[in-house]
Amino acid sequence: MKDDHCFTGFDAYKKLLSTDCNYVILATPPGYRALHLRAAVDAGKNVFFEKPVAVDGHQVRMVIEAGELAKAKGLSLTTGTQRRHQPAYLETMKRIHDGQIGDITGGQIYWNGGGLWMFPREAGWSDSEWQHRNWYYFTWLCGDHIVEQHVHNIDVMNWAMADRLLEQ
Repeated sequence: MKDDHCFTGFDAYKKLLSTDCNYVILATPPGYRALHLRAAVDAGKNVFFEKPVAVDGHQVRMVIEAGELAKAKGLSLTTGTQRRHQPAYLETMKRIHDGQIGDITGGQIYWNGGGLWMFPREAGWSDSEWQHRNWYYFTWLCGDHIVEQHVHNIDVMNWAMADRLLEQ
């Protein structure tokens, strides 16, 4: 990557969007995604943005508005629901939807995992820097565990139940 295309700081996204890039990937802490999405759409960029796309109702409304503007501009937006691209999940869902395990009437979802990353505070870090390095632990930056991680499992359950939900 060219040095003149490497940016840092809270305004780095503005500098990036002023370049001739065709698309952007939004993978910052989730608390910034709605703002960055709107700026990218305003700049005429196609966007892949990680989930979650927002951390509160206000940001969700910003994303919806940006989506409508992107559609009007002919831009592409997509987000990361990783399970929908994994071959094992695709095959499993095909079998479920083909009725190979019978009629699904309900279910429960869980996620079992190990400990989460955390960066101990270092001398010289401001409160803001420490929070940004540990964004997963701050609702204003992350949403919460359900918004940030469990959304994958909720998506899988909705996907599995798709036919059943449409019937109701």
